Amino acid sequence: MKPAVSKRKQKAGLLYGLAAGLAFAIFAWGVDAFLLARAHGAFPWIKFIPGIIICLAAGALVGWLTMFINTPAFGTIAWLGLGLLFSRLVYWLPVKTLPFLVGFLNSPIGDYLNYADTRQINEITWLGSFILLVVALGFGAYEREQVTEFVYSNSAGNFITSILICFISFALAGMLSDTLVNKKLRQPIQVLDRSFQYVLESKIPELPEDLARATDLEEIYKFAPYIPGKRSLIPRSLLQGADQVDVLIVLEGMWVKCTTVFSRVISCEPALNQRSPLKTRVDQPPLFSFSIPQPPGSGYL
Repeated sequence: MKPAVSKRKQKAGLLYGLAAGLAFAIFAWGVDAFLLARAHGAFPWIKFIPGIIICLAAGALVGWLTMFINTPAFGTIAWLGLGLLFSRLVYWLPVKTLPFLVGFLNSPIGDYLNYADTRQINEITWLGSFILLVVALGFGAYEREQVTEFVYSNSAGNFITSILICFISFALAGMLSDTLVNKKLRQPIQVLDRSFQYVLESKIPELPEDLARATDLEEIYKFAPYIPGKRSLIPRSLLQGADQVDVLIVLEGMWVKCTTVFSRVISCEPALNQRSPLKTRVDQPPLFSFSIPQPPGSGYL
């Protein structure tokens, strides 16, 4: 094969892999980051940034190597490996990488997180990885055919179409991955944030009993004096495959822990073990600070 033709194939393969990695990262963690940012989620981009870096690098490498080595067996194995990596990132980023990076950026919040019970989440991601592996396997064979046709026909139209098909397919796989894990961790934060915002904007001094039952705001009204300031929310612990999620809410003057089951608020309580927690000021920790003072109190609940 002529060197010029080989280089064109490798460049086209690299673009192919980049499209796959970009699509998966955007829809697996990018949309989640955007929604968390709107809901006052703490560190909303902490999964997306490493996710997109790894996916782009791995996708580009696999796409390039597939055309560089240019054998059906290697292409199949390489794309299956890419699919496996993507499926493992769906598990690693929310439950392994997130608490580690949060602890590095903000040690008081990081020390409070407890993501020990993740076995069921891991099982869920393994079940979902089957679809991702099928998608990757299909495009492992599809890439060689489309790139070769593009190089020899010199027609960009069909190649652009194949890139779009690749992008859409991995985008759908990313959406599925988001639903399996991130959505379970995101929805409790969204529900709590809407509830806190309602309390902030409400002029009712005491919530009627029927409305409290319908909106789960009775527990939140206990912390109404602390709501007007800034707030940030982050999953504190995961139980039963993330069906039960404890959420830490950092308010100006108070840290609050709310327990949710299937995104319904069950209870909220001060997150600091103090004699008079509601009367003790706790400075709002900056979300991206590398070193902040430890909050007062004898320990965490």
